[in-house]
Amino acid sequence: MKRIYFVLTGMFMIAIMNRCAELPDYDDTVRDNVPPGQVRVTDTTSLPGGAIIRYSLPPEDTDVLGVITRYSRREGGEIIETYTSAFADSTLVEGFADTTARIVRLITVDKSNNRSEPLEVRVKPGTAPIELVRRSLVVTAGFGGVVVAWKNHTRSNIGIYLYSESDSTGLATDMNYYSGAEDGIYIFGEFAHHPWNFRIQIKDRWNNYSVPLDTVLTPLEKTKIPARDATGFLWKRHGFADGSSLWRGDFSRNGGQNYFENMFNENYADFWGGGVENTPSIYIAGSGTEKTVPLYFTIDLGRSYVICQHRLWHDQNNELGGQNLRAYELWATNETPKGGPSDFATQQESLAYWTSWSVFNGTDAWKSEGGWIKIADCETLPYSGSTAPTDADKTHAKENGFTFDIYPEYTGTPFRYIRVAVVRSLWNGNTNPRIAEFELFGSVATEESE
Repeated sequence: MKRIYFVLTGMFMIAIMNRCAELPDYDDTVRDNVPPGQVRVTDTTSLPGGAIIRYSLPPEDTDVLGVITRYSRREGGEIIETYTSAFADSTLVEGFADTTARIVRLITVDKSNNRSEPLEVRVKPGTAPIELVRRSLVVTAGFGGVVVAWKNHTRSNIGIYLYSESDSTGLATDMNYYSGAEDGIYIFGEFAHHPWNFRIQIKDRWNNYSVPLDTVLTPLEKTKIPARDATGFLWKRHGFADGSSLWRGDFSRNGGQNYFENMFNENYADFWGGGVENTPSIYIAGSGTEKTVPLYFTIDLGRSYVICQHRLWHDQNNELGGQNLRAYELWATNETPKGGPSDFATQQESLAYWTSWSVFNGTDAWKSEGGWIKIADCETLPYSGSTAPTDADKTHAKENGFTFDIYPEYTGTPFRYIRVAVVRSLWNGNTNPRIAEFELFGSVATEESE
């Protein structure tokens, strides 16, 4: 039996060896010295800073390997060479800084590495992304710096370059920021509070630069916006005196002697307290006793300011807990907010406009009218990043408060009215707020910005 097995095995191995020896030569390409024909261009499409050339391969040549594209991005510049395979029907040329017509050469290559005569194609690039971005540039004075905003609809990778002179040496300095965002904004700083000559340019990844934007700006000086002076408090609870705050859904109570103005008196040991849980019945008797969120209140700063920063201080010794704010939004306008009976037929109608509370069919319609802009999202989180606040987190909050930057695109816009929308229950889950200090930083708006 073993003998039969060995015989059969031997015969099988011989058969395999013979078959291997007879394997065909798959490299059956016939080599020649005949160059292929040229491609036939079917269409050219302009793109921002480039173009697409569509073509068909020469039908008489069945051994075409691909197409070489040769061009220069600028007059007398380096020759760029790209390759597309025979499976493609188009080629992209890109990286042009202007819309001057260019000659692009297409060369067909076959499997014998023969090359056709170059086919010259005239293309006209669209406006380069750097110039499109340059046209959209908005440059304004920021707090201690320069705010540069732009639109980049092609989402090209660009660099924003800012040039100035050093305040100390007088030598030229430059700063840069890179982005592919469609809506971009960046603050260059730090610059002292005096006039500066600035130049801003856009650069792409092919080292093309846009036309420069030259401007003279005086960066704003950041100070704490005063809430009171020798005559008394400058900031007021808007609508409290005339009762319209009850039509606006604003929290309109005080807890005992914990007055609203306590938020602005620079005494961190006291606080403004709401006194009761916020419920619909506070506004319209009998409308319900469930806890109501968001909580709202509106501050009249007394005049217009440009604002760059906000700081909140929690009720002392209850930091990151108790009745302190957890998550809230800052909204701002320079227009006098709508009032009570003079603007709405009923309190129900007014509350539907000014809140999102379902009990009043609230729509928060105010957010899209009256010039209101959301200028910051604020959340008082533990400094350590821990889910549950540690003792060190609470100590840090007590010593430093919680600081939030205003969205940079609004740091040059004047605002007089600030509306706070507390979008989440307080740290202990209820709706009876406490705030030790509410601070804003910026500067007085100039007559021109107002």
